[in-house]
Parts: sequence; C-alpha cells; structure tokens
Amino acid sequence: MEDEEGQPKKLDRLADCLVDAGLAGDVSALKEIGDRLDGKPKQATEVSGPDGGDIPVGIKIGFK
Repeated sequence: MEDEEGQPKKLDRLADCLVDAGLAGDVSALKEIGDRLDGKPKQATEVSGPDGGDIPVGIKIGFK
C-alpha cells in the first residue's frame, strides 16, 4: 500500500525491516514473524489443590 505521495506506508516499511532482520538471522525478528503468522502459543497453566494435592471435588452438607 502507498500513501498519497506514492511512498510505502510506514507499517509496510516496518514489516519489510522485520522480514529483512529475520532473513539476516535475527532470532527475535523470526519469533515476531512466527507469532504473527501462527499466533502466540497458549500459556500452560497448572492448577492444584491445597499443598499441591488434588483439587477437592465434593460437596459437604451439614444440618443444624
């Protein structure tokens, strides 16, 4: 895409710079490109109960 003067838009120029950096072997540029193409990986979350044990799954009912 071009602006009114026929020059590439800033975002296109930035994307070109990022691709050039990736082609030159810049690992952080390659990671950014991968994140944009494939999406960022989901963060793994581990959930546990008290003191790292199992999560309680019962209901305790008491009568008064």
